[in-house]
Amino acid sequence: MGRREKIAIILFGDYIFDGRVQRCAEALAERYEVKVFVTTDYSEDYPTIFRGIDIEFIPLKSKNLPKHPFVQILKFIEYFAITAKHIKKYNPDYIHCNDVFTILFGLMFYNQKVVVYDSHELWKDTQHMKAYNKNLFKIMVFIEKIAIKKVRSVITVNDHIADILRTDHDIELPTVIRNIADYDEIENSDIVRERCGLSKNEKIVLYIGGFSSGRGLQNVVKSFQYVDDHIVMVFVGNGYLNEELIILRDSLQLNNRIFFLDPISQDEVLKYEKSSDLGIISYENTCLNHYYCLPNKFFQFVQMGKPLIVSNFPELKEKVEEYQLGYIFDPDSIEDIAKSINKIFSNDFSIKEENLYKFLNKYNWENEKKKLLLLYSTIGNNE
Repeated sequence: MGRREKIAIILFGDYIFDGRVQRCAEALAERYEVKVFVTTDYSEDYPTIFRGIDIEFIPLKSKNLPKHPFVQILKFIEYFAITAKHIKKYNPDYIHCNDVFTILFGLMFYNQKVVVYDSHELWKDTQHMKAYNKNLFKIMVFIEKIAIKKVRSVITVNDHIADILRTDHDIELPTVIRNIADYDEIENSDIVRERCGLSKNEKIVLYIGGFSSGRGLQNVVKSFQYVDDHIVMVFVGNGYLNEELIILRDSLQLNNRIFFLDPISQDEVLKYEKSSDLGIISYENTCLNHYYCLPNKFFQFVQMGKPLIVSNFPELKEKVEEYQLGYIFDPDSIEDIAKSINKIFSNDFSIKEENLYKFLNKYNWENEKKKLLLLYSTIGNNE
């Protein structure tokens, strides 16, 4: 039996909380030797194995330096230099770069290794660019523009972003691997109702995710001035908008109708979604990355059989209307958000069983995994 080919998966972020990278690593490990190279702020006692996948943590001496824009650039220089040494020592056959912060390794190794670039976002126009270190992002997007032409293959998260990447960079159409979690049967749960002290008669609208700008969370809070009294809103997560949202809720005297719960682990997400009555995805059109989004939570709510109300954006609208999964709304209109919520419950809306079957039969991780493994087998044969 021959040697298993080796894949180095590079992630500037926390592997433990990145479901997409976990799924890809575990799928590829079925046929290849896989090691994930991780750099994150959460460095203490970082596991060397997680769910059967080998992890190598890349420590940075500059990690605790101030978050000044110039210092951040120096941190990335250190990151690239140290990670490159670790990659060379591992000597993989393939390098799988996750997002713009790791694509520089595509330039470093494209003529030595088979490099795959997985673009989780549309990095040329993201909320990150507007809220973080703009100069650093400009540098990384410039590097992406050069490196994306050098890598062997490009992966992204949906059809619209794939088309934009092809047009912008004059490359072959990227392979679409959607952000779809494994489907798990979850027992009925009342965990959200119990944690918030709600009665059986109250209907629960659920948001799970970060509390950051561009997600429309302020408008969701404001919309509850016009939402029927028996409906409550539960936010699960945290972020820099946490205090602002609580102050806004209190100022509108909605304390008994809007609740905030601390972040939960990936393993608990489906249980919380199962215990809700309606999911909400309320991104604002602050960037193209939001406008063309199709987040993992969308698929998870449907997997749990829960209807959705979503921003009137292309990917979200197409799926909701084709499979009759719920309603769309204008995220800039608090009245329209409230109207969509009220409409779900006044119509006693539920997803039809045949539509749910069609959706889950098409959009599931097994189908996405097949595409990923086929891609690797193809590029491996075309060296």
